[in-house]
Amino acid sequence: QVDLGPRIMLDDERCILCSRCIRFARDIAKEDVLGFTGRGSHTTLSIHPGRRFDSNYSLNTVDICPVGALTSKDFRFKMRVWFLKETPGICTTCGTGCNVTIASREGVVHRLTPRENEAVNQCWMCDRGRLNFHYLHAPERITAPTARVNGKPLPAEWPDAIAQISASLADLAPDEIAILASARMTNEELFLLSLLRERLGGDAVPCDVIPRPQEADHLLVCDDGNPNSRGARLLGVSSDGRRLPEIRKAIESGRAKAVLAFHEDLADAGVARDALLKIPALITIAMLPNATTAAAKFVLPGAGFAEKRGSMINVGGRIQRLNRAAPPPASARDDWEILNELL
Repeated sequence: QVDLGPRIMLDDERCILCSRCIRFARDIAKEDVLGFTGRGSHTTLSIHPGRRFDSNYSLNTVDICPVGALTSKDFRFKMRVWFLKETPGICTTCGTGCNVTIASREGVVHRLTPRENEAVNQCWMCDRGRLNFHYLHAPERITAPTARVNGKPLPAEWPDAIAQISASLADLAPDEIAILASARMTNEELFLLSLLRERLGGDAVPCDVIPRPQEADHLLVCDDGNPNSRGARLLGVSSDGRRLPEIRKAIESGRAKAVLAFHEDLADAGVARDALLKIPALITIAMLPNATTAAAKFVLPGAGFAEKRGSMINVGGRIQRLNRAAPPPASARDDWEILNELL
């Protein structure tokens, strides 16, 4: 066994010296770090002295290795692939929306692999997107609704939580409500959110998403860290962050009596943590604990990208479909169901 990099391992006795990985690293990933040594009867695949195969595209060599000599450390010998159910989906790590196959068994996602689409990602994907699913099964995952009573979060039943949230919103003026949406939500969820916003007061209710600009690379990673920014703009719930100062001001001044945060942490939008505790009705749909869930009056457990059906629009304007590979855990619900109940 040869440790080639932080995410990849070589079982040298399997290697047939086809040079596919060498050519991929050199010609596609543009990182010429692999080569053959000991030419002749003792030829072996090796890494250049003093180098590591730490490219963000290193795990694509696992896909193209014909004999399984290159293996992913994350998936290595953890599951027989013929036991896995394969579900077509898309990567939600950035706005490119690489087509993927979600491999799962008994409600647990075990790996993501690229699915061929010449118009989007050909047959590759980046390592960061490939490994961005473990949070779905994190021990701290929020799996049941809670309501804060006398300062303490207590378990709540779904019908009771929805009824209490509806009652807390019913008599408020539009300018007393603020919404932090997410460009990680599907078009269908954002559509229901736009209907909810219309019910609460329309444009008078400030609503926006958190932009996530990032540095693009030469291959697949784009400059937008959100997978559905275009969908959020088209459905009228995003101003690309221009209304975030208005939302922050409404919260910190105390004018906002109710704030709805959907799969986002208000702390990431620049809201001080002390200000979160002063919001009378802070309601959030979330999967993992954060500053907003710690202060929220109601926390509703939502679903991850591999646990829902829907569509997103990538940076190229292409509508692509998410499919459910596994159910949400325990009492967590698909986000469209929660929004529909709130409506």
